[in-house]
Amino acid sequence: MLKIILSAIIVGSSSFSLLRAEEGTPSIASISDHLEEAIFLQEAKADLMGAIKKYQEILEAENVARSVAAEAQFRLAECYWAQGNKNQAQIEYQKVNKNYPENADWNTAANERLPQLFTPELSPFIEGERYIYEYVLPTGKTIGYSVATIKKTERDGRILWRRENQTAVGGQRLVFVEFDPITFNSVYSGMDSEKLGEITCTFGPEAKSATLEFVQKGDTKKFSFPQQIYDNEQAIELLRQLPAEPGHRGKLNIFVIFTGVQVSINYEVEEILNMDTVLGPRECYQVVLDLGTSKQRFYITNDAERLIVKMDAGVNINLTATDIYQAGTTNTYTGKDDNFSFQYPDEWVPIKEKGVIHFFISNSIAESSLHTNLNDSLNILVPGDFNATAKGLFEVEQKDNPEFALDESTLSLHKINGRDAVFFQGTRTENGEIVDQYVIGLILGTDKYVKVTLKAPARDWDRLEPEFYSIAQSMTE
Repeated sequence: MLKIILSAIIVGSSSFSLLRAEEGTPSIASISDHLEEAIFLQEAKADLMGAIKKYQEILEAENVARSVAAEAQFRLAECYWAQGNKNQAQIEYQKVNKNYPENADWNTAANERLPQLFTPELSPFIEGERYIYEYVLPTGKTIGYSVATIKKTERDGRILWRRENQTAVGGQRLVFVEFDPITFNSVYSGMDSEKLGEITCTFGPEAKSATLEFVQKGDTKKFSFPQQIYDNEQAIELLRQLPAEPGHRGKLNIFVIFTGVQVSINYEVEEILNMDTVLGPRECYQVVLDLGTSKQRFYITNDAERLIVKMDAGVNINLTATDIYQAGTTNTYTGKDDNFSFQYPDEWVPIKEKGVIHFFISNSIAESSLHTNLNDSLNILVPGDFNATAKGLFEVEQKDNPEFALDESTLSLHKINGRDAVFFQGTRTENGEIVDQYVIGLILGTDKYVKVTLKAPARDWDRLEPEFYSIAQSMTE
């Protein structure tokens, strides 16, 4: 009699639970029906929201067979994917692997959707390729330029690719990375900027470790990574190696040396576009980088060169010119509106903006500029007395550059192709040491004068000063 009573209580309790479950989450008995209904809504009716609700109810139910739950979890992710909500879809795909690792079939299907680690496929790099980019705000205002160069270099007996990028956007900065031409593993990288100083990074075997050196601070930090990592500066070049196949997706593990932060970034080749570029009409593939809090878009020509013609990274970065860098060669610049010309080494890249020519100098954060104006606008010009004019210029420059100690004893008068010219120098010190040097020159023409300047780190001065004077002395009208 006691057994009969207990059985009645158990049966009654179970029946009550089943009735309550039908009001909220599905019961064990109704799980198969729920799954069939969800699949019908997903595949036959294309009612993705209805299917999502059904799959979520299955996953919230108790005592669901793990094989059924794994299928529901995968199909839930597929619904989000079909909606275009790929961020949420990736979260749900990851749950398939995490929560149901024993279900190999659903894990395999989920992994096909999840980003895979980047694998280099192409080698589009050309010795000496060089690109000039313009940085433009959404308002249309240009805020700076950069020059990127890819060349070969030798380090510790190895021939490596070297990507060097000089940027003048809110200050001068030079960043570079050297990587293996076969494995594409990052080997050595560094940066030099007005604000952070000089930083170098040496990568260990297979790029699974790194040693950072902050030169000015005399500080060293060591890092180890669970898997291969690429230098942040190299990541841009890796995008040029992706297959131009819409839907191709993957993951890049990168290391940002000036912060010491490692980041995993998901990327996807989103679409193929026909674009008007500085190179003319080009078919380009669009790569989207998902940074979590924001997305960046890169547009790369779908040809053998794989040139990045545009980047959308908060500001628009547009390719404006490309050429081939040839060390040791000399080029001639002829001003269309300024009626003058000069010669310059290929290591100096002139970019004209608002009447001023700014030079980007290879492997340095030096600042050099050249501009012209009418002689009549030179308020310190003393007709017939160029010596007085030179002293007046010195006083003006001393006032305009208070951070530099200009040395009047360096003031020297010259004749450049029959025109009067004056040059003088200055220095900037920190803690009693010279860190930057400065030279300014004024060259008078028939109607216009040319003003040339160079500010360079002391370590680069002996290399750059002769090149600067060579440019100035080549001035002709």
